[in-house]
Formats: sequence, C-alpha cells, structure tokens
Amino acid sequence: MRLRNICNIEEANKYLPKFIEAYNKKYGVPARESKDAHRSFSKKVDLDRLFAKQATKKIAKDLSFSYEGETYQIHVKNPNRFTKMYVNILDRPGKPLLIECNGKGYTYTRWNDQVSQKLKVFDSKKLEACWPTRQVKPKRNHPWR
Repeated sequence: MRLRNICNIEEANKYLPKFIEAYNKKYGVPARESKDAHRSFSKKVDLDRLFAKQATKKIAKDLSFSYEGETYQIHVKNPNRFTKMYVNILDRPGKPLLIECNGKGYTYTRWNDQVSQKLKVFDSKKLEACWPTRQVKPKRNHPWR
C-alpha cells in the first residue's frame, strides 16, 4: 500500500479487490476435491459450553476451592460425599461461572471475607532494615559475660 501511495481508508477499500485478486493468483491453491467438506451445524451443541475456559479444582474439606485468586464454596445436600473430589469450572465470557461435579451443576458463593495477600519479598538491604535494632544484653550470670 505504501508503494501505491495509499494513505487513507477510502483508497485502501478501493484497492482491496485488486489486491485480493492478485494475492489469490500468487498464493491460491486449488482444492484437491471439488466436494464441499463443511459439515452442517447441530443446534443441540451448546456453544457457550464448548468455548468456555475450563479448569479442574479439588474441593477442600469445607467444600471450598480457589479459582483465579478468588475463593468459592459450593452448596450441596450431602457435604461428606464431596470432600476431596474434583470440580470442573466453566468460565463462560459474559456469564457466571458454571461449577460441575460428576456432570451435575451446583450453586456456589464467593467468599469476600478472605482477602488473599501475597507475601512481600524483600531484598537483603530491606531485610536488614526490618531486623530488630535493639540488642539483647546477656544476664549477669551468663557464661559469655
């Protein structure tokens, strides 16, 4: 486009059909078979589920699990059956999380009271500054005194 002095979108849109024709002439490869290989789409397929980001997490004794820095707790009738089992988390764009265990969906709540804070990492200079500055004197009867 620079060689043709195209500087704006209108000129680029006018040039686009010529470019596509030249590009297909240069790089286009004819199909091995002329039959259309596309399959028809089934309406039964849940696209939200298919394109969801999926993760597997282990349930703790208190029926909680963490996902992307948040802690969640599932609600079940028989809590003893679910300890140490795995849940599938489906993170669908624009929709709430879907929590499944053994193919069945469960309700959950997000724990807001727990704020997970990462431990601070100090370099050696800052670490020495954090040490206590007051030296402890040994007692009178201490053997090193």
